[in-house]
Amino acid sequence: MGHAISDVLELLTSVPPFPKAVMKLIQILGNDNVTSSELGEIISSDPALTIKILHLANSPFYMCSRRINSVEEAVIVLGIGTLKSVSAGAAMHHGIQKLMPPPHTFNVSAYWSHSFATAIAARKLAEKVKGVDKDICYVAGLTHDIGKVIQAKHWPEAWKAAIAHTENTLVDYDEIEIHYFGFSHREITAQLCEQWGFPAAFINLIPERSAPEETEIDSSQADSLITVAESLANAAGFTFPVPPSSDLSDSLRAKYEHIMDCLAQEVSHQLKILG
Repeated sequence: MGHAISDVLELLTSVPPFPKAVMKLIQILGNDNVTSSELGEIISSDPALTIKILHLANSPFYMCSRRINSVEEAVIVLGIGTLKSVSAGAAMHHGIQKLMPPPHTFNVSAYWSHSFATAIAARKLAEKVKGVDKDICYVAGLTHDIGKVIQAKHWPEAWKAAIAHTENTLVDYDEIEIHYFGFSHREITAQLCEQWGFPAAFINLIPERSAPEETEIDSSQADSLITVAESLANAAGFTFPVPPSSDLSDSLRAKYEHIMDCLAQEVSHQLKILG
């Protein structure tokens, strides 16, 4: 299995699924000095991304009083911060979609619902954490489970066996996958993001565990942010591939209930726009 994973990673990193515009967007996520013209130029260089952004800017979610016809106008309406994260998210969605396994082996809808719920929760958590970039957190949340996509696509029989096992036990998928694959989906995600040249601040957010710590989230615990965001997504019903064996603690549920309450509407909006 060790040789197989190295072969798959080599194949995936030799031809990243993301166009140059996407890679540029990822690189500037944590850069507060990016101007609206620079951002507009990056987005406009990719026709497919431009169409998605204009579709987003004109959606009822943003309640614009007039139609937005150019990326420049979209920057003004949405703002640089929002446009950075949603354009990178839209582009990541398009790129990851190319890697998807056949639908009979992989619940694509549940995957994207879980990923967007995690991304939205991560961005909302990051707004309260000093020194953490909310745009990077959003895209990291969207990308955190890409390792599961790779598992299901390249080792479908092991994936189906792992899912069947998970459905009949209280043990989390994180533990079961080691038995069937010999490595974790988090390991694949981290290696891919590193080899694709994603910023270190992005890679450092990829969680190494599935259960949130019972601690306050602050700048010294930024690496737990995506973990907590994923737990909030699960608690709100956006689970993948199956519900976790342990529920969110009462203290975390009470503390972040306001985030969970808004996830359904925002996830629905994102899926409708990108669908």
